[in-house]
Amino acid sequence: MSFRVAGFPDFVAVAAAANLAHLAAILEGLRGPTLQVPEPLALETRRRILTLAALDPAAVSAETIATVVLDAVAAFSAGVSPPTALDGLEALTLVTFPPPTPTTATPARAQETANAACLTALVQQAAAAALPGPLATIPLAAYEDLVAVRTRVVALCDRVEALATDAVFAALAAVRAEAIAQLAVRGTTLQPLRPYVTAFPRPSLTLAQRLYQDPSRDQELVARTGAVHPGFLPQTGLVAAA
Repeated sequence: MSFRVAGFPDFVAVAAAANLAHLAAILEGLRGPTLQVPEPLALETRRRILTLAALDPAAVSAETIATVVLDAVAAFSAGVSPPTALDGLEALTLVTFPPPTPTTATPARAQETANAACLTALVQQAAAAALPGPLATIPLAAYEDLVAVRTRVVALCDRVEALATDAVFAALAAVRAEAIAQLAVRGTTLQPLRPYVTAFPRPSLTLAQRLYQDPSRDQELVARTGAVHPGFLPQTGLVAAA
């Protein structure tokens, strides 16, 4: 299975260009209310993908498309915070380009379907390839944080493997191994969560001083406990041991 439009009717190229434009919109959407990618990065990413979509796809090689998509995903990952990058890369592994639903099976329709599948695999694999970057510095305050991130990474790689060729499967295994090794090294210095109990809801500053003798960790407690207001933390919860 390979990406091709040359030698086929125009609708094959039109469908390929539409999928590239859709990909540009997806990458631009990563700067939405959840992920907030910086505007210059989003615009440059969209410009590069749309440039491909605007060209005659018959004149654009599959290698050129792959290079632009890989670079765009890597630029996104490097241009945002590690948690945002992991969220975005995970979202990209869920991206699919559905095949057409023709009334008749023809070689052109089969190639249109193959092109959609190739672009789906490319986007998902580009997201997996960018994983080691954010994982090297993603904040981990407790061992449970590491377990949660590792679980996400394994699930992400498992999902991408579904469309992997033998060569990609081997590369993906290397990415997974590198990511897990990075997390294992970082895990040697992490402590597990521990429970706390107070007689009544306390302000985050007070509880941070009581638990850590460090009031500057108050926002960590708010995030960890899911408190609605920093002035009233829950009476019980799980927090970093130290």
